[in-house]
Amino acid sequence: MNYSLVFITSSFSFYKVNLFNELSMRKKIMVFCLGIDGSKRSPDFYNSKLDCDCIVLPSNYILAILMVLKFFISNSYQEVVLGGWDSLVGWLICLFSPKRKNSCIFESSICESEVLGVKGKMKRFFLKRLHKAYPSGELQTELLLKLEFEGQIVKYGGCGILNYQPQPPYERRSEVKKFLYVGRLAPEKNIELLIEVFSLFPDLHLTIIGEGESELKLKRMSATLSNVTFLGAIENIKLPFFYKEADVFILPSKSEPWGLVVEEALNNGTPVIVSDKVGCSKDLVSSQTGVIFESENRDSLISSIIQICDIQKYNELRKGVSLMDFSERARRQVESFLLE
Repeated sequence: MNYSLVFITSSFSFYKVNLFNELSMRKKIMVFCLGIDGSKRSPDFYNSKLDCDCIVLPSNYILAILMVLKFFISNSYQEVVLGGWDSLVGWLICLFSPKRKNSCIFESSICESEVLGVKGKMKRFFLKRLHKAYPSGELQTELLLKLEFEGQIVKYGGCGILNYQPQPPYERRSEVKKFLYVGRLAPEKNIELLIEVFSLFPDLHLTIIGEGESELKLKRMSATLSNVTFLGAIENIKLPFFYKEADVFILPSKSEPWGLVVEEALNNGTPVIVSDKVGCSKDLVSSQTGVIFESENRDSLISSIIQICDIQKYNELRKGVSLMDFSERARRQVESFLLE
């Protein structure tokens, strides 16, 4: 069999499946799923139907490697697109396949990825086996440049194609009160800082959607606060309602390779506050769509909240968000993988 593109992915998340399905209408593609994504997600995060050839690799590395080798020996392909540098199978393919056919998607950013020491040397070696790289955005491109990548760089503008909604038209709001966080409840998400700061704003309300290892600690922190509400896990298909209801979406992460929830919030018409460690901050958040603060700077977050609560500024942001074109973003992602 002759394939144009062979993808190696860690999971069949809905946004990856959407991308693969769009590409499969234009090219003959194969998808290998490593099945190593251990994230706890809602059931509908993974239940999309893949409309192209695919192989789910077993957890046994020896069997997985044998299956991969058999495929690459028995089939021809123009390009293999690795899902990153963090899997043994990916490294094997990178070494086995000719450099001229090797490429890789990079969702890690300069903010959280090591570039020095042994890990830095290994990453540089990996990059020398690639002829092309697909960074998600600006901060991911900065990482490649820092690691002295010399091949072709195609910035494809995301991590996959979300279930985009028609962009809501601009509607002026009279006050800014309702803030929303969606994501895992884990230390790197910096939600402790969020709760600490919202204790200073009793007239503002923070809704937190998600589950995770920090849940009990965070609930104890906010036990005396009437303006913080935990809703637990919500199905992905129901999230647009919560984004649209909120006045502001906020993602305070200390480490965030991209930030799909930021895309989802903006696509539902909601201005955002994000930390400078969020991987999509330079690509999606501008003076027309939101505010960026310093990730572990309490005063910076306070200042950002005060700034976005100015009703004139806020409605300018809502107008800017309403002009975003997510169908064009999806088209650009697909076209990026079709370039010769």
